[in-house]
Parts: sequence; C-alpha cells; structure tokens
Amino acid sequence: MLKSEVVDAVVKGKFNIFAIDDVEDGIKLLTGLAPGKLQRNGSYPKGTFNYLVDQRLRDLASVLKGEKEPENNNSSNNKKTAPANRKARK
Repeated sequence: MLKSEVVDAVVKGKFNIFAIDDVEDGIKLLTGLAPGKLQRNGSYPKGTFNYLVDQRLRDLASVLKGEKEPENNNSSNNKKTAPANRKARK
C-alpha cells in the first residue's frame, strides 16, 4: 500500500501516479512521443522516440570513430546536459 503522505499528495493534486504495462508506455507518457517499433530494415519510424535515440547514438558513434566532429547540442536547444567528463558518483 502507498504511504498516507503519497495518497494525500495525489488527492491534493501535487503528485500523480500512472499505471503502465511496460517501458514503452512510460516513454509515451513522459515524452509525448510514440516509442516506435523496430521495422524489418532495422530502423524506427521517423519522429518516434526510438528513431531519435537511434540517430543520436549513430552520431555519437561517428564522433568516437573520428568520422564526424561533435555537435554542440546546447545551442540548438535550451536543454541542459551533463558534462561529458563528469565523474560517476559512488
């Protein structure tokens, strides 16, 4: 059962709880994007979450292989990202 503090927060509209069946439901809920199903050719439909992730991973792989210069994504959108050299916490 949920703690009474959580139930009270939900009743007051300060907190929401959503039931999902799988991670794909969570992706849709949190991003507003359809996750996208893997197609026979190994790609995802354009405009889906998985398509964007796949494209970003391909870009990063190209940079690591020296095939491409890194892009400064912070200038194209105002989202903050963690520094690449940030040490993991233990």
